[in-house]
Amino acid sequence: MQGVLEFPSIELMMLSAFALGSGKGKDPQRGLGWAIRRFRFEADLTQSALAQRVKVHPSQISRLEKGTDNPRWATVSRVADGLGVSVAELAIVAEEFEQRRR
Repeated sequence: MQGVLEFPSIELMMLSAFALGSGKGKDPQRGLGWAIRRFRFEADLTQSALAQRVKVHPSQISRLEKGTDNPRWATVSRVADGLGVSVAELAIVAEEFEQRRR
């Protein structure tokens, strides 16, 4: 529990919004999917290449990016690692996407 207390408050707010789902309850994973796709494009990875890094089926990456999959925390963490970013970075980009949708 101490590790959580060491995060800056801004990251806690972003992670809270990410964990709860944003966008007034509509498509809570849509922002996450957009963030994954954005970072994947920036890393010049295909869905298959990312899936191989994360050790999931490519169809799961597709579902994540579409916002139709509700991943476990461990999966989100592995995807972030596979993209070379932190979960907090995914959360921030996901929240930015949701803010533009409102």
